[in-house]
Amino acid sequence: MKKTEHQLDSIYRLPVLIECKTSYILNKGTYEINQWNGEHMIKHIHGNTYQTNLGINVMLYRLNEKEWLMVDAGYDLDKAKQLVRHLQQDDQKISHLILTHAHSDHCAAAGFIKKSFDTLLYASDIERQFIEHPHLMGLFVNPSYPFKAILDIRHRPTPVDHTLTSDLTIDNITFKLVDLKGHSPNMIGIITPDEVFYVSDAYVGIDYLNSTKILYSYDLKSDFETKDNLKQVGASYYLPSHGELHSDHIQVIDENITYYNRHFQMIISMLRTPLTADGIMEQLVDQIGITTNLSSALITRGCLAGMLTYLVSNEKLQVRVHKGNLYYSNFKKTES
Repeated sequence: MKKTEHQLDSIYRLPVLIECKTSYILNKGTYEINQWNGEHMIKHIHGNTYQTNLGINVMLYRLNEKEWLMVDAGYDLDKAKQLVRHLQQDDQKISHLILTHAHSDHCAAAGFIKKSFDTLLYASDIERQFIEHPHLMGLFVNPSYPFKAILDIRHRPTPVDHTLTSDLTIDNITFKLVDLKGHSPNMIGIITPDEVFYVSDAYVGIDYLNSTKILYSYDLKSDFETKDNLKQVGASYYLPSHGELHSDHIQVIDENITYYNRHFQMIISMLRTPLTADGIMEQLVDQIGITTNLSSALITRGCLAGMLTYLVSNEKLQVRVHKGNLYYSNFKKTES
């Protein structure tokens, strides 16, 4: 288990695991739970909305005295076991779990939580397929059946009970569903009745952004459209999966866009001489200082592929074929 957690940490959360250090807010009527490693297991945000950290930030909503809705399950199984044990001791349960997308750092602990509480699981249509058939996730980094380095980091197949296509109402409590496609094909976000918006991986917190080497996005065109649309979505609090709770989301989104633009410029500046993706990868790893093993190299290649596709589609780069290899350059071929 420790090996798998280390791999997930090194791949999905380059370069370090960010732990949320915000003080617990104790208000009359809020739910109290014991600490782990100096941190509060469940921290109050506003109203009935809480957060915890299971390797990533996870949002919780207290439905009643006995039941909780959870948004994303994280990947830290040790912490998930502690959370489940404490809730069971207090005769509490996670009755509903929404998975925003199928990446393993968001759903690896979902099967354990579902088994522990007979939890109802929800996901969007496309993401559901990858949650239930995780070997398909290998297609994002390798266009064939995944070999062991990829299989080692996948989550276990987890059955989803309901496909989400619109807002979810439980006991007259409505949770707003927001389309966040881009980072993952059919990713969603959730806004609680307390106006706390779990934005998943639509963007990351500035603290995380400043410490990470590279970000992954399946479809950067949709990703940037989502970021632009998010600027118009009002909420009192915004909780990304990676980074701190905040209220000024526009500034954080702009920082994320600037981050990508810096990486775009770095890639473009490499290509005064045409290079293959492997050649770009070699220079990129050196310039941004990524230490790669086989698994993280595959994920980093996936990050690069998304950026190259975006730059070619927006005519910032040209791609041509030579002896079976794709070569990228930052100039257009002169027609003779």
